[in-house]
Amino acid sequence: MAQQYPSAQKDNRFFFEFVVFQVDNTLFQVPSRYFYDKSEIFRDAYSISKTNNDGEGTSERNPIRLPLPDDTTVTDFTTLLEFIVPLTVSAPTPTYSTSSRYLSVLKLSTCWGFKELRDLAIEEITKKHAFPSVINKIETGRKYRVKHWVHAGLNDLMATETLPPLEELKTLGDKTIIGLLYARDEAHRNCVKCQKNRRLYCTRSCTPDYGSKDPTIPKPDCWALTQKTFKKELDGIEKPAPPPIKPAMSTTSLTSKNADKASTSTKKSLPKRDRHFYFDTVVFLVGNTIFRVPSRYFYENSAIFRDAHSISKDNKDGEGTSDENPIKLPLPDDTNVEDFITILKIIVPLSVSAPAPDNLTSAQYFSVLKLSTCWGFKDLRNLAIKKISKKHKFPSLINKIKTGRKYRVKQWVHEGLQGLLADRYLPSLGELKTLGDETVIMLLYARDEAHRTCLQCSEEPGHYCYSCSNISHWRSDRQTNFGALAEKVFANELAGLRT
Repeated sequence: MAQQYPSAQKDNRFFFEFVVFQVDNTLFQVPSRYFYDKSEIFRDAYSISKTNNDGEGTSERNPIRLPLPDDTTVTDFTTLLEFIVPLTVSAPTPTYSTSSRYLSVLKLSTCWGFKELRDLAIEEITKKHAFPSVINKIETGRKYRVKHWVHAGLNDLMATETLPPLEELKTLGDKTIIGLLYARDEAHRNCVKCQKNRRLYCTRSCTPDYGSKDPTIPKPDCWALTQKTFKKELDGIEKPAPPPIKPAMSTTSLTSKNADKASTSTKKSLPKRDRHFYFDTVVFLVGNTIFRVPSRYFYENSAIFRDAHSISKDNKDGEGTSDENPIKLPLPDDTNVEDFITILKIIVPLSVSAPAPDNLTSAQYFSVLKLSTCWGFKDLRNLAIKKISKKHKFPSLINKIKTGRKYRVKQWVHEGLQGLLADRYLPSLGELKTLGDETVIMLLYARDEAHRTCLQCSEEPGHYCYSCSNISHWRSDRQTNFGALAEKVFANELAGLRT
């Protein structure tokens, strides 16, 4: 029987509500936060059913059947998720070198009112996309309500010396052609007489009159002229038009072709889960805080979590399936809920195929090291060791050895022991003894053996050389390979540590 945890609180950042969509014959289960926070359309739809635990979108048996605009497919929706899911988990969005994926984002973000994604798509398409013609640029701008593209295209037509064929212009509509031609005529009506072999309309393309010696004759400002001529259309583009399709919570209200297609395909076969964007979830209780996160990384990368999951995976009401019956997750003694939140900052993006953040502090990477070592996340452990080795300054060689022993990091133990073998001056005997008597004995014996034979004499005070009856110089790293010596002397201990 499920237990109640009335005093437990949901974590603000890592308790994800999920929604199940069906697009054509494919199921998607993704975090719902971005959909409902950033789109009024989805938010309004959600408000209809949020009090219904069995409402549409709550399970794969009752998904929201999501209609798409007629010029989009399930691939476009998948591309949109490549941006929405990372944004939901505060991870970086992908960057693509071509414009095709951004066009997918533009289509659906325009339809559903995702302003942030729409602005991103417009910016990237403007930089990356080569429109096949000026007319195509205007038509695309009109279709997706991008004022800059429409304005820039009409400006090009206003300024160009030679217009496209009339049949091509007619695709823009008679009203546009009349406005364009009348404005061009008016702009060039006051042109002065040209020099020989020069074009007739001297002020086109916003250039000065050829042959004119009269500085009082102004050249037309085509951009401003375009704004004036097509003001009504350009101003109307900025106003958000109602999207053609709303993801209604009731399937009876879906009228698009895609909705009919989805209905037909559902009759033929059961919908299948999307390989990348159907996320199973798990609910953890850590201390007094409840977390709901994608479960993929936990079960794929940790034998501990995978074995625990195999016990209850056939139980739909088992531990981890709901807020009322979470997995009560014990933490190691030297960790707390903040350490768990830190490791989630990496696990959650990786669970949704997004890049992990690269801006954690060394203290945060120690949190990752502690829990990844405890739970067997090998990749996370290696990442934490790499980052700590680069960022963290251990207060002493002894601290480095102790930390390496605690978390079974062979590299740190080896480097610490190597340093103690090579350093001219040792720490106090009391400090050395914190490493254990056996370690101290082996360390001092190895140092004595390494420095017993003088290879180079000098005037500096040092050990007495019995070979030349002088003071010997303390041997340098060039004379003794202390790394190999540490590996040999402490072979048993190092062999028991991880690489």
